[in-house]
Amino acid sequence: MSTKIEILNLILLTLTLIVLFLYAVDTHRIANQSQEDSLRPVVLRSGFIETWQTIKFSFDDERKLTSGKPLEFTVLKNIATDISGYIVIDGFKYKLHFGNDISKNSENSVYFSEKWGWMKPDTRIFAIFTENDKEKTNNSNEIYLSYKDVEGNEYYTVENSNFSSRVYKK
Repeated sequence: MSTKIEILNLILLTLTLIVLFLYAVDTHRIANQSQEDSLRPVVLRSGFIETWQTIKFSFDDERKLTSGKPLEFTVLKNIATDISGYIVIDGFKYKLHFGNDISKNSENSVYFSEKWGWMKPDTRIFAIFTENDKEKTNNSNEIYLSYKDVEGNEYYTVENSNFSSRVYKK
């Protein structure tokens, strides 16, 4: 009789150990998810675009924007670093160039760069592209941004041809 009780106790202890191990694994997963959520930036385009064909820019000889409204993006939630991206319009892929108020050279001139260093939450960044910086592609119309959080985890936002955005982790 005592051997049956010992075997039953061993089985119960083993099951308890398995449950505790699974609980610890799940708790670790939840902690990692919470940490990622607390650092994860989200970058979304702001404003209204009527059609893809209306996204055009003109520049003068000094590379100042003379017509067209830059695309506007808002950094939500957390700091985003290493922001870069492209836009696809009617079978052509254009690299986006970024700038904002801190990159102003004068009242009507903003310096634009292919990659933006970092942005704090609730700030805006502007993007343009030039016609001479394009390549042919089979992709449908989209706006693609890639960026990182402060720990180097990579994310990207894709705005599809219907102007609907989704954010993903790489």
